[in-house]
Amino acid sequence: MCLYRLSIPFRLPVSHSLAERSRAEGVVAIARGEDGACGYGEATPREYVTGETLNGCLAAARDLGHLILDRSVDSVGGLFGFLRELGDTRTARLYPSALCAIEIACIDLWGRQEGLPVAKVFNRDGAERFTYSAVLPLLSDALFDRLLDLTASLGMGFVKIKVGAGIDADLERIRRARARLGASVDIRVDANGGYTPDEALEFLHRARPLAVSAIEQPVPKGDLEGMRRVSEAGGVLVIADESLCSIEDARRIAAAGACRGLNVRLSKCGGFLKSLAIWDFASQNGIACQIGSHVGETAILAAAGRHLAALCPGHIYLEGSFSRRLL
Repeated sequence: MCLYRLSIPFRLPVSHSLAERSRAEGVVAIARGEDGACGYGEATPREYVTGETLNGCLAAARDLGHLILDRSVDSVGGLFGFLRELGDTRTARLYPSALCAIEIACIDLWGRQEGLPVAKVFNRDGAERFTYSAVLPLLSDALFDRLLDLTASLGMGFVKIKVGAGIDADLERIRRARARLGASVDIRVDANGGYTPDEALEFLHRARPLAVSAIEQPVPKGDLEGMRRVSEAGGVLVIADESLCSIEDARRIAAAGACRGLNVRLSKCGGFLKSLAIWDFASQNGIACQIGSHVGETAILAAAGRHLAALCPGHIYLEGSFSRRLL
């Protein structure tokens, strides 16, 4: 197992209410088989989501990598069984992004040795065509307008806009987007926990003429009661993101009646097996799922995200595969 720390500059800084980034920072894991074949995985730790620092993720990936050295499996069931054991370790629970990188590398290696794409390693029905969303961060007016023009030129029918700069400023951004993109484009917003419940409800009330379809993480991640208030009174779908990092989180959200949408991301959720467990729970409980991504993912996680999307037919929104345009 080889590990590499990434630091790749963005074309432009990317901001939301919790962070501003000017570089892609992550960890790439490469698993090598006895036959020389390699599988690739990636982690994008986000301290404000899972509590993982980049250095902590790298150290955890090193520890998890030691656990798979010289480990052999002779069936896909054996592979998944071992990866579930790995996922139950304390290190994996504390560092889900590190687990994600190691797990995806192992599954990719198995698929390469068996001549299968990753999605076909899983015995599940899947899809083959996907519709991606544009995601527009907090930017200056000039840059925001440039990205609106790019979004329109690509004919993208789904757009997520970051909010949290203040209700008046947020509404103005939505108005400009609606005017530029037209009435047929599905526009949703992501507050990254930047509103209080009252602010979120005021924003949604004033945004009704603009036909906002959903709001992601309207309140801080620990405020499930506040999220429930917004979900019940806001009039649009509420999607949990920072509040959802594990199957345990999904169960808490459902038990609290906090919302009817979940944002599943490979890196924050700990890879395919844990992400699919959340998807299955949501499907069984009538909860919608968005397949998300972290800003700064390279082509490795972007490809893994496409395979996850294939395994989750019926997802409401899909994000990712921005690496060519962003990095």
